[in-house]
Amino acid sequence: MKNIIWTEDAKNDLSKIILFYNERNGNTLYSKKLVDAVKKTLDLLKNHPFLGLKVKNLDNYRVLIIKNYKIFYKVFPENIEIVLVWDNRQNPEKISDKK
Repeated sequence: MKNIIWTEDAKNDLSKIILFYNERNGNTLYSKKLVDAVKKTLDLLKNHPFLGLKVKNLDNYRVLIIKNYKIFYKVFPENIEIVLVWDNRQNPEKISDKK
């Protein structure tokens, strides 16, 4: 089983998404469901680090899709590093600015 490590950028990405839905919806119901879905998926990832799809043109990057979001990560011998949480509804050209 590998440890999951979040980069600061990835933590900030997820926090912004959660805050957006909390403010938009006036409650935390959707945000809690989204966080639960992320946690469940990452629990699977701990035991199956190659679960995500390989990312073209980026060595060692993989991606998981959860609802409208992509979670980009790298696999290392001892851990898995969550690098980016991306809302699929954004302009895909912006993603290169984040990596």
